[in-house]
Amino acid sequence: MPLDFKAQVSADVTEAKLEIPSPLTVGAEDLEELIRQLAWVRASMKPEVPLSDPVRGTKKSSVSALRYFLAHQETPDKLELMLLHPGFGWLGMILNKDAFERLVQLGRLVLHQTTTQQ
Repeated sequence: MPLDFKAQVSADVTEAKLEIPSPLTVGAEDLEELIRQLAWVRASMKPEVPLSDPVRGTKKSSVSALRYFLAHQETPDKLELMLLHPGFGWLGMILNKDAFERLVQLGRLVLHQTTTQQ
């Protein structure tokens, strides 16, 4: 059943007016879709989500086991890194070859630092 959900971002993009029927009973697929739509509403608002590295205490959604998948894109120099979060579903990030190689190098560096500190 499609959700009857509306969101309108204010002119100064600092608030969003949500129109969601109350009470609202949804299944898992509809809830995933609502979360996706709300994420896009948040992405259009200010303050913007910082693009800087997170610092200690930054709010985040952490899971102990995460499934991931790499898929080729239409061009050979791009990959899509997909992460499966139990609440958000699949989150995809398209990375070019250089960005992917930097990610791999950073992972190796962090793992090396962790093992040498023990």
